[in-house]
Amino acid sequence: MNKIVALLVICLITTADVKNQNTVDNSVKIPTLSKKRDKGDNNPLKITVEITGKTVSTYHFKMSILNQTDSTYGFWLMTCSYEDNFKFNTSVIQFKGKACDSNFPELIELPSWKEHIIEDELVANLNVIKQEKDIRLGLILVAKDDYSYSSGGFIFEKRYQRKGIIWSKPIIYNW
Repeated sequence: MNKIVALLVICLITTADVKNQNTVDNSVKIPTLSKKRDKGDNNPLKITVEITGKTVSTYHFKMSILNQTDSTYGFWLMTCSYEDNFKFNTSVIQFKGKACDSNFPELIELPSWKEHIIEDELVANLNVIKQEKDIRLGLILVAKDDYSYSSGGFIFEKRYQRKGIIWSKPIIYNW
């Protein structure tokens, strides 16, 4: 009988110990990165341009369009002539352009804090560009709800606007 009581006591102690182990918080706390907009930036998107190389007067670039909202953000770009959505604040630099078989509006839907990358080439007037300061690229934003296929021509109507353009920070490069 003493053996049975001792066995029961051992079972109770073991069960209690297991129960306590299950309630111990062994979780690992992983620090999260705080993502914030630039000070004073109320734009949903942030444009960054980096010159990645040069051949004669052609400059290779990488452009990032970052969604700096807390939800998915949609906007329209043309599949080939995406440059119609952009303008420089100077006339001494422009997109090189490329041949394309099919050009149509494409809805870009960026999840929160994700980016859309465009890599292409620019052409610059070397004699004049060296004198330019503060060269920026602006996105003529056509938000998701600003366009429907039935209306058409959305970019050509907006490309000469002066308001509502999201400008990049100055393009840093030793022209």
